Amino acid sequence: MLGPLGRPNLSGPRRSRRRVVLAAVGLVVVALAVAEIVNEVVASSGPAARRADRSWSAAASAIMEQSGRLAVEVRQLRAASPAVASRRLTLEETLASLQQAATAEQRALGGIGLSPPPGRSSADAATALDDRARGAGELAAGIEAAIGGPVAAAGAPALLQRASASLESADAAAAAFERSLPRGLDPPPSSLTRWVRVPGAWAPGALHQWAAAMAAMPALRSEQSLQILDVSLTPSPERICPPLPQPPCSTTTTTTTTSPPLTTTTSTTTTTSTTTTTTTLPGGRGRRGSRPTTTTSSTTTTTLPTTTTTLQVPPQGSLSVLGRTAHVVVDVVVRNTGNVDLRRLVVDAALAPLKGSTQGGGASTTIGQLAPDAARYLRLRAIRTAPGQYRLTVTAAAGAVAAPAEHVALEVSSG
Repeated sequence: MLGPLGRPNLSGPRRSRRRVVLAAVGLVVVALAVAEIVNEVVASSGPAARRADRSWSAAASAIMEQSGRLAVEVRQLRAASPAVASRRLTLEETLASLQQAATAEQRALGGIGLSPPPGRSSADAATALDDRARGAGELAAGIEAAIGGPVAAAGAPALLQRASASLESADAAAAAFERSLPRGLDPPPSSLTRWVRVPGAWAPGALHQWAAAMAAMPALRSEQSLQILDVSLTPSPERICPPLPQPPCSTTTTTTTTSPPLTTTTSTTTTTSTTTTTTTLPGGRGRRGSRPTTTTSSTTTTTLPTTTTTLQVPPQGSLSVLGRTAHVVVDVVVRNTGNVDLRRLVVDAALAPLKGSTQGGGASTTIGQLAPDAARYLRLRAIRTAPGQYRLTVTAAAGAVAAPAEHVALEVSSG
């Protein structure tokens, strides 16, 4: 649309933080539970030193229990569960959540605020949480390498083997910690809280097969794609002249992108009125025109499927006529339609003079990073104009990834 652009929420279906939020909520629950347990233990009878030891053990046990619950995420990852392997973005969200939660639990142990009891209990708890945090990072690195293309995939098995060693070491330390707990502080069954539940699934040969399977999954392959959703001008056009052989000009309209199939119905009456035709063209471009008639009025209605993307640009081949102005400002909306981040995204608007024009120039802006599914609204700097005709070309590219360019024919009026 060439004209004032509505500003809907352009965030689009950005990466979901649901799993990370759930992990954070879980840690808050742990903190509250730890505080309650400590208060109860400290208030109980017995020597002060023993009460302090039991308080630390109760707090550490609650943190270790929360860490053990992450085993479900690990097992789903290893099993290539559809819940986490249905698409690349879901898998990346799960990996990020696992790392964040494991790191938070590692730090929570040091924040209990009580002296640990004598013996190896505190060392075992620290080893378990440290190894799980490190193993979560190694697991993420191995999976990202496996789905990162042929070159990166070659190193995936080694990274996954390092993750396996870290996670098995963590499980052994967690089991030792649980055995050292005082009577009355029973941990959950270790069969439910071990991160490596089936050791054979983490053997070198099995990890090689897993890495190869992930590399071959179409849903996990990297896709880089970019789209220009909207091009608008300030000041907005006074009218838009459709491509020949349509009537000379029409008022400014908004067009909407959709995809075939289209269902069209037409009703006709014999009277003197105005013909209004709305048509959606192949490729998502639309046009609208109106003209007076003397004998017949026809209204054509096009039924469209559910629209998912709005592309507000003038019809291809039309001429957008602006009033007299010394400059024009170009607004652009771009969207990352792939499944990986795009970096150093450059958006350009070039105004090339045609017949009768004496000005011209361009404007450009750069986005450092655009996440998958994210959209950005950009206002470029003003470009000088004078009366005459111009060709506006808008491009967007991030390295070798480029969106289809949009071309708009403009005319700046002299009066």
